[in-house]
Amino acid sequence: MRTAIVLSMVLSGVAPGTLLAENEEGAAYFQQACTRCHRNPSEVSYAFEGPDAAAEMDAFLSRHHASDPDLRAALIAWFRSQTSE
Repeated sequence: MRTAIVLSMVLSGVAPGTLLAENEEGAAYFQQACTRCHRNPSEVSYAFEGPDAAAEMDAFLSRHHASDPDLRAALIAWFRSQTSE
């Protein structure tokens, strides 16, 4: 799964190092804003599986305390890295 994310980022012109930066930003945001209600990332990401998971998670998060698109992208990248390991 992680390889597919990196490949799609490279094909879309996003540098692979961006994935690491997004993961760090996503982890920090989860710790700051989400752990009060969601102690474990799997409590959230379990509902988002399959080929449309990132788009579904983005739509959900846009209505659930994450209105900034860059922050959502970082959070989604981090969620996906946690569940694909």
